[in-house]
Amino acid sequence: MSAQAVHRKKQAKPPSTNRGARKVTVQAAPIPLQAASTTDDRAVDLGRLFCAIQDLGNGDRRIAAVTVDVLNAHEGCTTPVEAFLIDLLWRYDRTDGALTPEAAQHILDGFREDFESVIANARRTARIFPDLIGRAQEMLHHGS
Repeated sequence: MSAQAVHRKKQAKPPSTNRGARKVTVQAAPIPLQAASTTDDRAVDLGRLFCAIQDLGNGDRRIAAVTVDVLNAHEGCTTPVEAFLIDLLWRYDRTDGALTPEAAQHILDGFREDFESVIANARRTARIFPDLIGRAQEMLHHGS
């Protein structure tokens, strides 16, 4: 499939909410790939997001806000929960919603590895720098 065909297909597929809620449909005018700049693409994306979010119910709007929080906190394998959630969303997007159990399992396996790595690194850091850990705990308890 050509790049233009993929672009048209993505433009034709409107976003929608889930859990049986009222479907929200947002249609953006297609932008020819040759003429589309990063600014144009960003404007279309922001317009679609705004239109979709304003029509969501409170629960779904909260999920959208949490997704923004996850994106802001995401720092790769050092934030395994956020990396896991973002990886799931990226795979969902790349497959046009056809996320398979096998693909989800692969992402879950990566989450387990990253999570175990963070724990191992924290233990190693505590062992090597015990005074640093003590100061960090004091900061947490005193709000500094």
